[in-house]
Amino acid sequence: MPMTFYDRSGRPVAYTEDDVHIFLYSGYPVGYLYDSSVYSYSGRHLGTLRAGWLRDHAGACVFFTDAATDGDSPLPAKHLKPPKLLKKPKPPKGRRETPPPRADDSDEWSQHSSETFFIS
Repeated sequence: MPMTFYDRSGRPVAYTEDDVHIFLYSGYPVGYLYDSSVYSYSGRHLGTLRAGWLRDHAGACVFFTDAATDGDSPLPAKHLKPPKLLKKPKPPKGRRETPPPRADDSDEWSQHSSETFFIS
């Protein structure tokens, strides 16, 4: 099922069309989903997808999807999706890190609510 990842301002940042591989709208492959976790292609654990929210290791909100529900504050208004550019080849997947212990979910936004979440 296709899924769009929106940042704290409601801007679409990334998407998946196959529930596995995550691409930026520029076509750049930035990660993949495995067992509700998001990994970079190098194998670094980036965060966890829970109840329509992609959360960082501290439990803060990084992105929301169409499946997300409002918490204590309303969801940002969604911006229009940009055109999807031609997908670049996916790099090989490295050995996956063990996910850290799950932090409690927070209503706070992560400072990494942008493309830098996948690249930093």
